[in-house]
Amino acid sequence: MRAHHVYILPTHDRSRAKIGRTRNGAPLDRITTLACTYPEIDLSSAVIVEVDTHKIEQILHIAFGPRRDRQGRRRDGFSEWFQGDIVEEALTFLETVAARRGTEYRVTRSIDGLIQAHRARNPQLGVRPARPTDAERDQRALVAEGELRNAALAGAEAVVDRLGERQFDSVLSYDNRRYLSRIVRRETEPECWSTEGAHRVSDWGQALVALADVAVTVEGGSGRWRFLDLPEFVATDATHGREYYRIPESVGDANDEADPLLDRDARRALEEAIAHLPVTVAASDPTRRRGANPGNAH
Repeated sequence: MRAHHVYILPTHDRSRAKIGRTRNGAPLDRITTLACTYPEIDLSSAVIVEVDTHKIEQILHIAFGPRRDRQGRRRDGFSEWFQGDIVEEALTFLETVAARRGTEYRVTRSIDGLIQAHRARNPQLGVRPARPTDAERDQRALVAEGELRNAALAGAEAVVDRLGERQFDSVLSYDNRRYLSRIVRRETEPECWSTEGAHRVSDWGQALVALADVAVTVEGGSGRWRFLDLPEFVATDATHGREYYRIPESVGDANDEADPLLDRDARRALEEAIAHLPVTVAASDPTRRRGANPGNAH
């Protein structure tokens, strides 16, 4: 059976103490880490108590609850501090608890020597990496931004390559929205027509839109770009239809502040790929399945 431990860690000035427990049966690991976080802990006066249930910590917290010391700074274990020099008082309380439970709790005192030896065996335990300087943070931010821009460009180029697999014939503009438009024939993409009379976007179109949704996480940042979205298929008769792919507003928008990571190369790659297509202003929403006027589909 794994042992349970509670620890009581007073400060050097005896103004407060921390009461906690270990959840992995290794109290020296936990206390070593806490001593790095709270250098005011006096390990020479700290104690470890081997108990018979993890609930003993909760009992101690309730018993000393009126003296809880609320910490203004949220750090590891910040909610487990109590006011006063309470080590001996807590040990006396635990003796009473143990007697009522018909057992004894083993107490280890003056644990500074144990912690020193434990640190020597585990030199990285509790050691925190040095905080980066402002210059280092700025450099990391520049690197992250460069990686995200490269990811945006790679995503745009992948979409452009996929667009070359099908023939698009126009860019439709309606109500400040733009759509890539192409003819779909039932003989080549029958999945757009179902036997129940319903319609859906082609398998190729669904794969295109999935590819056009680019999400990237790098050290120091993350980004997500949708180069095409909201695909719609509209049948014009029993054998022909059109697919429309909305071009998000941030792509081609003259205001680079709308998405600063989508300016320059990534934006240009997609816009140049569709620049040869004629732009038509639609009189009504071309993606409406009823009443759409997509034009001649043959």
